[in-house]
Amino acid sequence: MRFGLHTGQQECSLRDLVEVWRLAEQVGFDTIFTSDHFYPIPRGDGSPVCYEPVATLTALALETTRVRIGCLVWAVGFRSPGLIAKTVATIDRWSNGRVELGLGTGAMEAEYTAFGYEFPPAGERLDQLEEACVVVPGLLHNERFTYRGDHFRVDDAVLTPRPVQGTIPLWIGGKGMRRLVPIAARYADYYNGNNMTPAEYAARIRRLDELLEAEGRHSRQVGRAINVGFYMGTTPAEADVYRKLIDASYLRTGEVLLGTVDEVIEQVGAYRDAGAEQINLNVFGNRPPFDFEAIEQFAAAVIPQFR
Repeated sequence: MRFGLHTGQQECSLRDLVEVWRLAEQVGFDTIFTSDHFYPIPRGDGSPVCYEPVATLTALALETTRVRIGCLVWAVGFRSPGLIAKTVATIDRWSNGRVELGLGTGAMEAEYTAFGYEFPPAGERLDQLEEACVVVPGLLHNERFTYRGDHFRVDDAVLTPRPVQGTIPLWIGGKGMRRLVPIAARYADYYNGNNMTPAEYAARIRRLDELLEAEGRHSRQVGRAINVGFYMGTTPAEADVYRKLIDASYLRTGEVLLGTVDEVIEQVGAYRDAGAEQINLNVFGNRPPFDFEAIEQFAAAVIPQFR
């Protein structure tokens, strides 16, 4: 299995972010992700700090040397596909070919309306996502690219500089069975779930495999990953603190990694058995700035059980 950190960019300082990024690289995580939000999750208002996503991912590129990096996921309602492609190509160049491309619909209406963006119905946002899944890779992987759709268009567009990688992996994030998983089956290199129990995740993987067969794609052509909340205590007392925190939150105990090291090992195993090949720990916001000791212990005691 592979393991990533989803650090976001909220309720912390740049120094905190650099520290957690360098720790992740040092202790052996494979990937680090930021998020595409203008307001912190889940509050959806501007009270705590939340940094701009492109600037944050650029800093991540320049402050690391080994790990894969990306944004889970770029919301296609905030930026045109052309702008996303230009951003990703530039950061791939500056990171020496370490970028992963994540695309999604966006979900927090409050930040859309606060910053002057339209927030279309879910069906229209999914239509936009599907077009972006054509346009962004088309721009990244072709010398010139033209596309005319219902929502987006580009005309004989050229990206300079070109990305370092010949092919930048495309991640599709979400959990909708009717439209989102089919879009992943059609276009993605990775399907990434979020806030799901192992049983819920397994249902999406079964659906993904059915759709891949219908699309004429092999099941191994699409990697399987999931983002999970990270609430592991380094001691039993710390684990109890996290249990109380989850009990008072919007999260369900079955959709997060929660408790002692031994409990978390069992929970990671359940996601592996459900089909996950990569687990990304959502480490933002649980104990601002970050629970550095728990992240380090996860790397030392949990990751080796699955490698």
